[in-house]
Amino acid sequence: MKANLKKYLILIERTKHGYLAFSPDLDGCTALGATPDEAKRNMQHAIQTHLYWLAKDGLPIPRPRYRSSYIEVNA
Repeated sequence: MKANLKKYLILIERTKHGYLAFSPDLDGCTALGATPDEAKRNMQHAIQTHLYWLAKDGLPIPRPRYRSSYIEVNA
């Protein structure tokens, strides 16, 4: 059986105590890390756990809606 893979955008923000990762697609799903890479790894686990509990509770799995893009501006 083939897994239903989804790609969620995550954002990583520097905080006073390290790095915070979150996804605009998944309300309340966050992860912390001492480095950006650690926050990303922890977010992978947080998303897997979040989706598991949504499915277990019979709630819909959110479809990824956000994409990233950068623009250049004069500042």
